[in-house]
Amino acid sequence: MSAAALLAADEARTARVALAAQRAGPAPREARSSLTAPESWLTAWFGGGAVKSGATVSEHTAFNVAVVRACIDVRALLVAMLPVKVYLRTPKGPEEQRDHAVARLLRGRVSDSQTSFKWRYASQVCHDLGGNAYSRIVRDRYGAPESIRFTKPADIAPRWNPDTEVLAYEHKGRVLTRDEVLHIANLSTNGLTGRSPLADLREVVGLAMTAEEFTARTFANGNRKPGVFTAHPGVSDLSKAKAAAEAYHTQYGGAQNAGKAPFIVGYDWKESGFSNADAELMALRKFSLEEVARVYHLPLHLLGATGPTLGSGVEQLNRALVDYTLAPLCANWEAEMNTTLLTEQEQDEGYYVKFVVDALLRGNPLQRAQVYQILRSIAAMDVNQIRRLEEWGEYPDGWAGDPRLPMNNQGGIATAASGAPASGAATEPTAAP
Repeated sequence: MSAAALLAADEARTARVALAAQRAGPAPREARSSLTAPESWLTAWFGGGAVKSGATVSEHTAFNVAVVRACIDVRALLVAMLPVKVYLRTPKGPEEQRDHAVARLLRGRVSDSQTSFKWRYASQVCHDLGGNAYSRIVRDRYGAPESIRFTKPADIAPRWNPDTEVLAYEHKGRVLTRDEVLHIANLSTNGLTGRSPLADLREVVGLAMTAEEFTARTFANGNRKPGVFTAHPGVSDLSKAKAAAEAYHTQYGGAQNAGKAPFIVGYDWKESGFSNADAELMALRKFSLEEVARVYHLPLHLLGATGPTLGSGVEQLNRALVDYTLAPLCANWEAEMNTTLLTEQEQDEGYYVKFVVDALLRGNPLQRAQVYQILRSIAAMDVNQIRRLEEWGEYPDGWAGDPRLPMNNQGGIATAASGAPASGAATEPTAAP
């Protein structure tokens, strides 16, 4: 591209950004909020808020709850570990495009500070904590993505003008166009930004935090059982009884005082037959685990807990995980990457980005061999396709790439069937019949 063309491209982008900023209009004003009735943005600003159980729930304190940390970690690892490839639709079927600029980014480093794994991992964590994940797309002079830079959700905000129907983003005082920001949004009620799962789970997470604190403090104070007070003879004044009850609740009530031995003049302490198990504390903690896992669409066996099973074993559970949890996540990522990282021309030509989830669906060696045998017998796969899936080297022979040519084992050597070129016979020994 000539210097004049590059200058024209730079000027066109500058004009496009200015036009987007003008058409997007001013940033929308936050909803009115007060300390007595705070909006979610104000609660997040002060690091979370108290819930009915008395706990303070925020993105930072929620990580102290094991099930929240486990759910977010599992989902982020699943998204980050999967290969992401760029394909081109052709008359012969999809073909991987390893030399595409987007493909090189997604399989290596997306920026100087992050690999593709670290970027997707951090982005998915933000998606599952606050409901939104943002990344800046830096392009070269030809318009190809040069780097993808993770951006903290607190530093960027969408700007939508309903009159012009133009979307832009404000990032530290700078206006970015839609094609400069990769935005992965969670469940949304406004069609623009995602809802925070923690905001919707505040009461459940707070209950789990309180149960954890109650259990810890109970053991720290000797794990004493609850009991009842019996008045001494002659103590019958109702007002004194009320005062004693209020003193008890003030000094010994709440999770922070759990297990302390009460001392009130004029009364005897007697332990009752109730215990933590009788109070179903463990059932409460299990309920919190199941509620959080339900919101994040994760089976309990991935969290180290037991639960109802589907089908006959873990393989069916893993299949359900891919179908109902990972597939929607990948579809969300793919839709955003296709429309943001690829140009409209590339999309029209048939390029697309796709996660590869085959590795999570692999059965045991015997099951895979049976599936390959069936697909090979109906000419749905050739030998080299099977070997690529198993990450084995390909045969250089012509028949190995033709699904219509079967193999015959003769004399311990895999040879092509009649009609296949003699020079194309494989030389890898196989088991004799």
